[in-house]
Amino acid sequence: MNKITLLVLGASLYQLNTILAAKQLGYRVITTDNLPDNPGHQLADKAYNVDITDLEGVLDIARKELIDGVIAACTDVGVPTAAYIANQCQLQGPTWPDCLQLINKSSFRNLLKKQKLLCPDYFIIGDSALSLPPSLPKGKWIIKPECSSGSKGVFILTSQADLRHYLSESFKFSPSNKCIIERFIEGQQGTCEGILKDGVIISHLITDRITAKPPYVVTQGHITPSQFSLQTQKELIGILENIFNDLGISNSPFDCDFIANSEGIYLLEVSPRMGGNGISRLVNITLGFDFVKYNVQQAVGQETIPIPVPRTTTASAVILFGVTQAGCLDYSKEGVDWASSQNWVNYIKIDYSKGSQVNPFCNGRERIGEALIVAKNLSELEQRIQQLIDQIAIKAE
Repeated sequence: MNKITLLVLGASLYQLNTILAAKQLGYRVITTDNLPDNPGHQLADKAYNVDITDLEGVLDIARKELIDGVIAACTDVGVPTAAYIANQCQLQGPTWPDCLQLINKSSFRNLLKKQKLLCPDYFIIGDSALSLPPSLPKGKWIIKPECSSGSKGVFILTSQADLRHYLSESFKFSPSNKCIIERFIEGQQGTCEGILKDGVIISHLITDRITAKPPYVVTQGHITPSQFSLQTQKELIGILENIFNDLGISNSPFDCDFIANSEGIYLLEVSPRMGGNGISRLVNITLGFDFVKYNVQQAVGQETIPIPVPRTTTASAVILFGVTQAGCLDYSKEGVDWASSQNWVNYIKIDYSKGSQVNPFCNGRERIGEALIVAKNLSELEQRIQQLIDQIAIKAE
C-alpha cells in the first residue's frame, strides 16, 4: 500500500511541527522553499528548492510526486499556492481566488467594506516617491507590505519622516511592489485560532496577543484565557463564519488577528492556515487535542482525530524570545536548564547557540526561542513569565 504523500510549503522553524506530525502519522513528506538550509528539508522524504510563490514550479512538484494533499502552515505567502495546487490537482482546499482576497491586504480591506465590517482608513502606495502623500495625516498610522506575513516590513508611523525612514524596508517584503498605509487602531489585541468544518467553526481558541513596543508590531506571545468578553468572542466567531461562508471556504484551519475596542471588532488579518508564533502548542494544551495533526489530516481529507468538548483550563501562555538590538547572542544556559526542570514550563527551546549573530526582534524571522508555560491563574502566570525572562536573561552585545 502506498503511503499518503503530503506537500509542505516551507521548511523553516515554523513548519517543523507540521512536518513532524505528518511523519508521525506515517505520511510521505515532500518539502519545498527557496532556502535549502532550512531545517525542515532534513526531515522530509524528499526536498525541493522551488520558491513557494512559484505556482507552476510547485505544481510540477505536486504532479511529479503524486501528492494526496498540500499544506501551507504558518505562512501567508504560501496560502494562495496551496490553494492553486489543490484546485489544479483536485485535492482538499479552498479556491485560489478566495485565498487571494484574504492574503492580499488591499483586497481584504475591500472585502471588509463589502461585508460592512469595521475597516480602518487606508491608502495604497506604489514603489515610487510620486505615490507618497505630500504629508502623512495626523495621528498614528501603520505601513504594511501588501502581501507578506510575520510582521515583516510592518512599522507604526507618527510622521512623514517615519514613513520615509521605513519605506524601503516595507517594500523589501512586498512582491507586488505595493504597500498599504492604514490608520493605527487602538484597542485590545487578540488572536483567534480555529478549525472550520463544513462551514462551521467547530473548535477555536481566542488569546490575548502580546506585541512588541513601537515602532514594531510583531507578536511576542499569546495568553489564555483571554480577557475579551463572551459577547465579543461570540461576535467574532459569527463574523469569521460569515466571511468564510461568503468566500465558499468550508474546511480549513484558520488564523485571525483582531482588535476590539468601544467601536467593535476590527479584523487585521484572516488566513485559512495554521498560525505561527507557537500558538499551535498553546491550542494543544488548552483545547486538549493535537491541533497540528488534525490539520495535517484535514489537508489530505482524512480527519480521524476526535475534537473534545472545550474544557475549563488553567492559565497558559506561549512566549517568544528576542533581543532589542543586533549583536552576539548571550543568555544563561543555567537559566534554561532551570526552566526545563520546572513543572510549569511545558516546553522551552532556544533557537541559536551563544555567540550567534542575531537581529532585533522586529518580525517573526528574528525570534530567538520559545517557551510554553502554565499557571493556576493569570496573576501567577504573569509572575512566571517575568521569572522565566529574568532567569534566561537573553541579550545581544
